[in-house]
Amino acid sequence: MLTVPVCKECNSGKGDGYDRPMSVDEEYVRNMLVIWDGAQEHTAAKTLFEDPVIRSFRRHHRLRTSLLSQQRRIWLPSAGGVLQPKVAFPYEAERVYRVIAKMVKGLFFFYSGNPLAKTAVVQAMHIKGHELKSYIETITNTQSFVPPMRVANDVLMLAGTVPPPNTVYSMWVLVFYGIIPFVGITLPAEQSKAIIAQLNAGQDPDPPLPPQF
Repeated sequence: MLTVPVCKECNSGKGDGYDRPMSVDEEYVRNMLVIWDGAQEHTAAKTLFEDPVIRSFRRHHRLRTSLLSQQRRIWLPSAGGVLQPKVAFPYEAERVYRVIAKMVKGLFFFYSGNPLAKTAVVQAMHIKGHELKSYIETITNTQSFVPPMRVANDVLMLAGTVPPPNTVYSMWVLVFYGIIPFVGITLPAEQSKAIIAQLNAGQDPDPPLPPQF
């Protein structure tokens, strides 16, 4: 397990500026990842579902009611190409990305020895399974990278780029339970705002990574 020093308020409170404790969103993200389609094939996810996740849903009546009211049936192809019915639940991306951002900030500190500058942000996103290979290739083609490793009893696979000296740029891939991939990119806040503005305008954004990558 990788660990870094952090104050209590940033670790589990509202140190990142949100109006709810980080621990609340971490519990939410844990629950949503565990019930993700296919996650319960993983031993750790199955164990979590059978005890703390079930207890969490029983305790949080509003979340349970919201999920049940918004569930819908979709059809997805099996490994053999046959369409099968699945139950889909919406998830609150902002809460998930907040937790991913916390993890990425920790990785940035662990591998650079410095906290992420206040003028920088983490741009987190969920990616499709078929996109994962290209992100891993981008990372492994950099001059200084963290090769794929599995941590927390194989719950998480991570890979990333070691931040170049005196910069805020890095890229991290986080894959939960072997099937749920996210990407987190650290970059200057102004550059992040420009990318979001381009996306909102329906434009292809400028590459979010600088020449160092």
